[in-house]
Amino acid sequence: MVTLLVIGPDAVALPPSAAAVEILRAHDPEDGLEMLARNRRVDAVLLLSGQAPSPIIEAIREENSAPPPIFVACGPRPAPAGSRAVSEDPNAAVEQICHELE
Repeated sequence: MVTLLVIGPDAVALPPSAAAVEILRAHDPEDGLEMLARNRRVDAVLLLSGQAPSPIIEAIREENSAPPPIFVACGPRPAPAGSRAVSEDPNAAVEQICHELE
């Protein structure tokens, strides 16, 4: 099972995940950092569009010297340093991440 922390205002709108994916949802970066600190079994972090990803990535790296992979839903645009780009569509992004982590 893959545990994915999704950070962004649209995280709540994500439908229930498939059996092989557990999705933890955080509405904003502060909630996401708190969840990440409390839950060490997170396999990856997805930052949804609408968030400024660089400050969030920096905060995650400050809190955790070996963070899980960080993905940014930015479509064809380049991802900020320290992250990987995935689809802007949250559902497609979750699928891409799960495929990559398998």
